[in-house]
Amino acid sequence: MKNSNYILPNALTLLNLLCGSAAIIFLFESPHEQPYAPVLLLVLAAVFDVFDGLTAKLLHATSEFGKQLDSLADLISFGLAPAVMMYHLLILSFVYQSDTADFLIETASVGERLILYSSLLILVFAALRLARFNVTTHIGSDFTGLPVPASALFIVSIWLAFHITEKESLRSFLLTPVVLFSLIALLSFLMVSKIKMLSLKFEGVSFSKNSWRYLLLIGAVILYIIFGISSLAYIMILYLLLSFSRNIIDSKRSSG
Repeated sequence: MKNSNYILPNALTLLNLLCGSAAIIFLFESPHEQPYAPVLLLVLAAVFDVFDGLTAKLLHATSEFGKQLDSLADLISFGLAPAVMMYHLLILSFVYQSDTADFLIETASVGERLILYSSLLILVFAALRLARFNVTTHIGSDFTGLPVPASALFIVSIWLAFHITEKESLRSFLLTPVVLFSLIALLSFLMVSKIKMLSLKFEGVSFSKNSWRYLLLIGAVILYIIFGISSLAYIMILYLLLSFSRNIIDSKRSSG
């Protein structure tokens, strides 16, 4: 096998890393003046993340080096970048819930600081998830626990919904510290849980073997038609609900 076969997959992985790193820079430089730039960069990172694996398989260029590099890139793009995004959302929530027009970190209470720094749990549990993934023998087409990119996409959907929506009630709900902290706790738990989550790896075209995946795709199309680009948050909720429902039904079938 030619060593040149490894160049393209690893280059795509590095593009994933660069997009995630650039998203972090945008989040620190102008998070709300250019709110869609980090979203676009993280979506691009996810695209590169998909294609580096596909390219490696097509070129028969899978390797332990590529696997570790991919996890390091994912930790930045789908662990650190979403954590920074959540950090800014939490700052906004304090501004939104206060009577002042600004929120100063220097004057924040210990409780407020702890809530802000809880955003780093996204990074911590993403690292745990990726480390477990690297040392586990994968069996079956589904995921064990919530994939790190899916967790990142959920946070991106909240960020996008806040900046797109014109409904003040929805914006107020999203920018509630308790809601955001609950989301952090939920995503952190799901990433390291043993709950089976749907993947989009179809087993042929049979509906019986892929019924849950077809339901997800059909539901996603319907939600997009109804809500447009702001449908991403609803699609992620649908993904979680379908995954949970399938687990419950499969558990009842096996026990019955």
